[in-house]
Amino acid sequence: MKIRSSVKKMCEFCKPVKRRGRLYAVCSANLEHKQRQGMMTFAGEGQLPPTSVKLLVPRERTKINSRIQINILKKFYYW
Repeated sequence: MKIRSSVKKMCEFCKPVKRRGRLYAVCSANLEHKQRQGMMTFAGEGQLPPTSVKLLVPRERTKINSRIQINILKKFYYW
């Protein structure tokens, strides 16, 4: 598929088709006539990742923390 700024008919079988906001040219006779209108973007272009990344590391569960949580739950829920 060729990406061009202007899509033109190359033969009598080429038909313009608009899909998802883009203009395409589709040919039923010759598949090499396929075209798309629009700018070509590269995979490397776009927003750059942030320079400083903050990683969230989960805390390890200790027996003390789990006992405190159980005691708190016992106060609010009657078992």
